[in-house]
Amino acid sequence: NILVLAVLFMGRRKFRRAEDWLVISLCFINLITVTLVSVVALIKYFTGVYPGRWRVCNCQSFFVVFQSTGNLVLVASLSLDRCFAINMPFKYRLHLSTNPKAVGWLLVAVWSIGLLFASLPFLAPNTVK
Repeated sequence: NILVLAVLFMGRRKFRRAEDWLVISLCFINLITVTLVSVVALIKYFTGVYPGRWRVCNCQSFFVVFQSTGNLVLVASLSLDRCFAINMPFKYRLHLSTNPKAVGWLLVAVWSIGLLFASLPFLAPNTVK
């Protein structure tokens, strides 16, 4: 992910395609997971003790669900965009990756859907005993 971000930021001074922002968003969602979820899992693996008790567990589950949902929606949108580019090359300018405003709204929707799904367990009272 860091290598992809380095190539996108240093390789191109100006982002020419709106789909670059989809790839950047995908990298950031994966980096959030690596830094916030994997660290806790590694601590638990090497020490045998889960750090922070239930609060850290809730945060870890939030970020796992957020990352999973965000990745799923972003990869699906990138796949559909590429499918349109291959199957309808002459009508491609009417679709997503040539319209920066549509990509911006898609990114807002992806992050909102991820946050919504990840926060669903916290909206209801915890009844586990």
